[in-house]
Amino acid sequence: MPPEEVQVFEPRLINRGPDEIRGQVGSLAFIYSKYADPDGKRWFVQPGHVGHEQMTNSAGMLGAFFGPEAEEVYRRVVTIGDVFALDDRGQHAPTGEKRENWDWYAIRQLAKRENLFGRAGTLCGCRVVMLWGDPPGWEAMLVDVLGRLDIGPESEAVVVVGNWSQYRVGDFLVSNPEGE
Repeated sequence: MPPEEVQVFEPRLINRGPDEIRGQVGSLAFIYSKYADPDGKRWFVQPGHVGHEQMTNSAGMLGAFFGPEAEEVYRRVVTIGDVFALDDRGQHAPTGEKRENWDWYAIRQLAKRENLFGRAGTLCGCRVVMLWGDPPGWEAMLVDVLGRLDIGPESEAVVVVGNWSQYRVGDFLVSNPEGE
């Protein structure tokens, strides 16, 4: 259970959730997955200007998001389509080759139910970890995320969940050291 909520930021400052700090110099986009990918990783991080959709479209990430259900999800979110190229008249025509078309939006909508998506950066001079939602077990995932971001209980950083909840990291880690 999370600690008591605080209000550090006015609602208008967190209205867009983690997108408030997208693209900010020094910010990070991250995903903490429910399952490990084929390499044993659950932590995926990119510079803050990178959209999460650029991290989701691979069989390995589907495994990290959905575990034993990854193959079933693959059938729902990936279609096979034609590859097109310009023909001798300048028109797009199929080449006979095929490619996978990944529906990153559907992947993300399904994955957000059990995986932690977020951004870390600064908002109004305050270090923040902003999460897209609060899936089951998010508190335990967050404790690991904070450690990976080198944010400890003495930090004045703020955790923002969606655009509705705010917590002081220090309060969270003191009252919830193991994410329970």
